[in-house]
Amino acid sequence: MVTADGAAVSPSRSSRLVRRTDLINSASGPDDWYLCLDWFGKIGASVEKALLAWGVGELALLPVGRAWDVVRLPAGDGWRAVTALSGRVPVGPVLHTGISVEVFVPIDSADGWTAPRVSVLKSGDLIGVPHPSFSSPRIQRAKSWVVAPSSGHALTSADDLRLAYAVTRVGTREEACLR
Repeated sequence: MVTADGAAVSPSRSSRLVRRTDLINSASGPDDWYLCLDWFGKIGASVEKALLAWGVGELALLPVGRAWDVVRLPAGDGWRAVTALSGRVPVGPVLHTGISVEVFVPIDSADGWTAPRVSVLKSGDLIGVPHPSFSSPRIQRAKSWVVAPSSGHALTSADDLRLAYAVTRVGTREEACLR
């Protein structure tokens, strides 16, 4: 429900109103907010539904498989893989969930990827995303952006991610053997 002054209200949380302007102002800046809206539009997601979800502290549900797929990696190895890629190759949106890292990759580029505790979200799947201002250490429903959607709409190469993941897993096993 939305009040006349633009506040999003959840029936169960009616005492805690969050105005849309507060959401907009809570992002890093007006450009960041506009870029997020642009990103939503490109995948056919409802900006209104996202605003309402965020306004009551929920995640916005986005359809996977329209502009990107998502590779879900175990948190520790996923963090190391994304860190290994940062500064070397373009890294697109990345979410941290506490138990996993979710990396946005081009459609169908992660097909056939099989590894322990790795899954690929594809067309027909939904992913819950926090407001773009929720980057570590801020969390919304146990999720935060490691890399938020940006103007370049870059996506992480699934091949680069697969290689970085394999290297970090080998490194982790070698470190465990040395202990």
